Amino acid sequence: MKNLRLSKQMLISIGLITLIMMVAFISTYIYEGYLYEKQQALIGPTLPQESAGTSVDKAVGTAITTYLQTLDAEWSDQDCSLKHCPNSSKSLPGVPQERAMFTKYERSNVELRGKIISDTTGVPVSSFSLYSTKREQNGAITAIVNIMIVKCYSSKQPDSYSSATDTHKITLNPSTTHPDDYVVMEDQILDPIKFPLANSSRSLYTYDPDREPQCPTAI
Repeated sequence: MKNLRLSKQMLISIGLITLIMMVAFISTYIYEGYLYEKQQALIGPTLPQESAGTSVDKAVGTAITTYLQTLDAEWSDQDCSLKHCPNSSKSLPGVPQERAMFTKYERSNVELRGKIISDTTGVPVSSFSLYSTKREQNGAITAIVNIMIVKCYSSKQPDSYSSATDTHKITLNPSTTHPDDYVVMEDQILDPIKFPLANSSRSLYTYDPDREPQCPTAI
């Protein structure tokens, strides 16, 4: 009789444990499904890959190359600050006088440079792939660009680098000196979740200097 009572208690315990496990499993399944649906709702539509024309793509690619070379040089430019930067991208030939001294991305670089230890900066190397170009009604070009920047990690670790790749929305206007050329007016990083790119896309223009950053040596 005693053994029968113990057997019943054991069965009840096993049943309760099984029920708890099932409830936990179902709850987890429902919660994960909710998180997945919430994440999917945040993902924006894939940005279309467009081209404003082969000649425009080339001119835009050339303009962005010059622009990024200027930004790379700013990392070691002691005369460049948020208040005064005579060699900012605004100083490039053909840039309208009314343009701000920095683009949004350029300003964030100068701000970051002022916050990190000087011996880790050096001169980084930027490369990019032109994803899309679109001519706007006002004649401006909107370019979607994947930009990778490789920076020095530390002067205490020779040949050590860090890199980051972001999608940028760059606005360009015709040059004031050469109408067939373009100059960068604005540049901002896009959220890759809200603005995803097509997986199978071809580059309209590629710039890869194939060189390492100029890093300062340890003292």
